[in-house]
Amino acid sequence: MQEIAAIRDCGTRSKDDVDAGEQRCLFKLVANPCIGTPGSVPDAVAADCYRIEGEIWDTLLNENYKKLLDGLDSEQTAKARAIQRTWIAYRDTTCGFYDDKIRGSMSNMMLPPAIRGRRRGARCCSISSAGSKAAAGQGRQSPPWPC
Repeated sequence: MQEIAAIRDCGTRSKDDVDAGEQRCLFKLVANPCIGTPGSVPDAVAADCYRIEGEIWDTLLNENYKKLLDGLDSEQTAKARAIQRTWIAYRDTTCGFYDDKIRGSMSNMMLPPAIRGRRRGARCCSISSAGSKAAAGQGRQSPPWPC
């Protein structure tokens, strides 16, 4: 898929600076071009654009997580799984908070997919960065950033 390749390429160019990568890659390559000029498409279409990007990041996040686990021993793997479960709980709580906060507003349709997409993208970048650093410290080949 062309969109996945665009996000991967963006990440590769940003591999040494996760924060800059988030600024360059999140929403700029899929959701924003899909939406076009703000207000030019119905909220349902914009929400779908954010949902599509969120699904891409979710796929890439899972790939990065598996790559990270492949480079860890059993003790590190157990810790990484605990961290990931904690992150999932944090993500669900954060997204649930915003879902409740905006319920009934005009942005109700768009904001939850955007928040979920941003959370997945940021997590994908941080896992990839951690995996790259761990692999470099172990003399193993670093996985590509972001995914």
